[in-house]
Amino acid sequence: MSKKKITAILLAAIAAVLILIVLPGCFYEVKEDEYACTARFSKIIKTVDQPGLYMKVPFIDTIRVFPKRTLFYDIPPSEVLTVDKKSMTVDSYILWKIEDPLKFFQSLTQISSAESRLYDITYNAFKTKMGVLNKPCLIVGIVAAIIVVLLNITSRANKVKKGYEADSAAAMLGKSVVEAAVILLVAYKLAMAGGIPTVL
Repeated sequence: MSKKKITAILLAAIAAVLILIVLPGCFYEVKEDEYACTARFSKIIKTVDQPGLYMKVPFIDTIRVFPKRTLFYDIPPSEVLTVDKKSMTVDSYILWKIEDPLKFFQSLTQISSAESRLYDITYNAFKTKMGVLNKPCLIVGIVAAIIVVLLNITSRANKVKKGYEADSAAAMLGKSVVEAAVILLVAYKLAMAGGIPTVL
């Protein structure tokens, strides 16, 4: 075998290896529930929101993928003080969504940063709202709502047992939910106003 053939085979092998290394880095896939941002030297040059296979410059462009779906963030339970200086544990969650991936990348860059910011905003809002909340009034409202639901269930069960005409289970449940919601709303409004007013 001549030197030229060996050199040609060697160059072809090197080219094939380089193609195998570089070619996969030229493409990226965007799924249906994703945004993809192409960053070049830490600057976004392209944003894609349609699923498919796209090209990028290997070793230079980096792809940042963000979810398009609604995200669930379970906030750790936290203690807040009510207006009557009693501690209340608040457990909550947030449903949120990225609407503009470019702005999201420029301002927050990652999901954990967004969740940290959401935690701060939510905690401060809870502190402000709970700081004027009268806890006993709220508890009385919750207990009253539960009693109303239980009384409706018991009343329907007794009517059915005795053979009297009774609302359907769905109608009774709907009525109970509405009544409980009204009681809870009134209790919340009273708790926000500082409690049940006392008349002498």
